[in-house]
Amino acid sequence: TVIVESAAKLFEPGGWTYGRHGTATHEALKLGMLELEGAKHCALVASGLLACTVPFLAVAEAGKHVLVGDNVYGPTRRFCERMLKRLGCEVEYFDPLIGSAIATLIRPNTRLIFVESPGSMTFEVADVLAIAAAAKAAGVATALDNTWSGGVFLKPLALGFDLSIQANTKYVSGGADVINGAIMTDREDLFTQIKETITDL
Repeated sequence: TVIVESAAKLFEPGGWTYGRHGTATHEALKLGMLELEGAKHCALVASGLLACTVPFLAVAEAGKHVLVGDNVYGPTRRFCERMLKRLGCEVEYFDPLIGSAIATLIRPNTRLIFVESPGSMTFEVADVLAIAAAAKAAGVATALDNTWSGGVFLKPLALGFDLSIQANTKYVSGGADVINGAIMTDREDLFTQIKETITDL
């Protein structure tokens, strides 16, 4: 249910016109996620996997290149193997313990470095400071799947990453009773790309 003061307010920029675009409940969750992650912007999506895949679709395209930690969540890797490759984007996997040597893998057409730390099932802890620094020097966007820390023990944005992602299906919700995901950032330009991609999907 969308409740507004007047019909005119229903169509103001940023107003709620359709539940899929947000409601007061969504806004409350976003405020909580912003506080938890220390972020300026938060976008919600229908699942944790969608939170992991939207950044790829927002910044990558045919003829471009992305770097993905070799230990990422299985379905994220499956998306890279099936969807991204089919769309003509080159996917290259890297040792999650690579640290600053990630700079040797960055190409002129690299659009995103995606990390999960600790890694799914194998729990490698990446040197996120070194990876973020190398990416920034090259002008490449970075995303970190922060689900394992629940946003409590790791603050990717404070360490230089552009995007922090959580599957709220896990710790944020207590597990087992909701399905959704969140994408946080401090970058206005990247947030615009993320929102547009979510709207298109």
